[in-house]
Amino acid sequence: MKVKGLDISISRTKYINKKNRAGLTALHFSAFRGNVKMIKFLVRRGADTFVKDNEGKNVVHASAQSEQVAAIYYFLNNHSINIDEGDKNGSSALHWAAYLHCEISLTYLIAWGAGVNIQDIDGNTPLHLAVLSEGEFPIRCVKILLLKGAARLLRNSENHIPIELVNDNEYRDELMRDLRPPTIWKCFMLSVPLTKMKKEWSTLIYFLIFITFLQFGFVMLVYPLMRGHSRPGIWTVDLFLIVLMIIFYVIATIKDPGYLKEDPSIDFQSLLCSTDPYNICPDCKILRTPRSRHCNICNKCVERFDHHCPYLNNCIGYRNHFWFLLFIISITIILLFHIILLIYNVTSQRENLTAHSWTFMSHLSPQIWLICYSVFFLGSCIIFLPFVGILSFVHLQNFSKNMTTNERYSKNRQNDGDNNSVITKTLSGDLNPSQLQASSQARNSNSVVEESKDSNGNSMRETFIGPSNPSCFGNCVRMIKYKEPSQKKMYDEIIGA
Repeated sequence: MKVKGLDISISRTKYINKKNRAGLTALHFSAFRGNVKMIKFLVRRGADTFVKDNEGKNVVHASAQSEQVAAIYYFLNNHSINIDEGDKNGSSALHWAAYLHCEISLTYLIAWGAGVNIQDIDGNTPLHLAVLSEGEFPIRCVKILLLKGAARLLRNSENHIPIELVNDNEYRDELMRDLRPPTIWKCFMLSVPLTKMKKEWSTLIYFLIFITFLQFGFVMLVYPLMRGHSRPGIWTVDLFLIVLMIIFYVIATIKDPGYLKEDPSIDFQSLLCSTDPYNICPDCKILRTPRSRHCNICNKCVERFDHHCPYLNNCIGYRNHFWFLLFIISITIILLFHIILLIYNVTSQRENLTAHSWTFMSHLSPQIWLICYSVFFLGSCIIFLPFVGILSFVHLQNFSKNMTTNERYSKNRQNDGDNNSVITKTLSGDLNPSQLQASSQARNSNSVVEESKDSNGNSMRETFIGPSNPSCFGNCVRMIKYKEPSQKKMYDEIIGA
């Protein structure tokens, strides 16, 4: 059999599972190197996939330490190895990936079911080890673990929680900030909390109650007291705007934002062996497109991902982005319309006030009631308007530039040329957490595919999105008429299959 240009012939199988002094077999080394062809060859010749070295580490441990996710998937999918199996110290493959800051292994292992809060014999979770490590790039791994549900307050055998183990280095301030429990601002979704989240209907319900109160309260309480309430024009315009807003809201809420689906014609194992792991979403088992992103709340990849909106309880993607834009613009127009009406009526009612109008409670005149209601609703509209107005302005700008919020404000959109994982120690019998140092340079997952070229020499972004810097109108048309890239076409263009 020929593997990578080498003719390999093994006539006797007794050497297949032979161990060196450290207890390592040929399969351990093949797993560490991620050579799936060699792994399959050894397995066909009788290699034991459940073999362990002297430290109790199996082949999944070996693959995880060198970020060989294709090998990990092969062992998990074909040989039913327990993904959470620990070594002699109780450390799972995820513990090692966290300690070595192997971002790729960490992401894939969690996606395939590794427990993020499993403790070793010292009571350390993967989050403890990610913080303890002296690696070069700890921030990304800590963030990933927190987003996937790692417990901030779980104590080890020495009664330490992860935040108490932060070393005094250049990453200390950011690590301390990330490891603190979410603040009240994050609870109200004014900033994104680093914690595992799921779709919540409560935020949607509260938002609907507020909108209903703000809109229909105005119609039911203020309109009857207005001098011009009998004029059908004002009623008609206001109700028309409210109905439009509700229609846009419902469509944006219930419409599929553009979830990417696995293509059954593409073998995931061959995909892992053929392309950079950053080009693949391990949760959805799909190729990342130039503008997609995995939403940790929906747990799905969204094409042309903009953001996850808690007030719609839905992601904003290419299929509902336009409806979301119409929704926030309609709210902005309604608020401006109400503010103008309220200011006009409050000022006009001042002329009708008399000394007898300022009586207490039940004796209050309609003019006083109108002023009280109007001031209350005016304040609510004025408070709410800047947020919605800025949101509308930003999304209008995005449409005019053929961009999403995610693309516009992502800190690391550009792909660095040296963003490659670095394994600083080779597999040896003395491999243990106190001796190993390794790091995985953080890369943006969405930028890798963009650098690929099609058969005509165009970037993948140009192939699927169109030429850069067209007119504002052209950008808006592209945003509205955007078509989802085919997984099969992506596979053929990038992999060359």
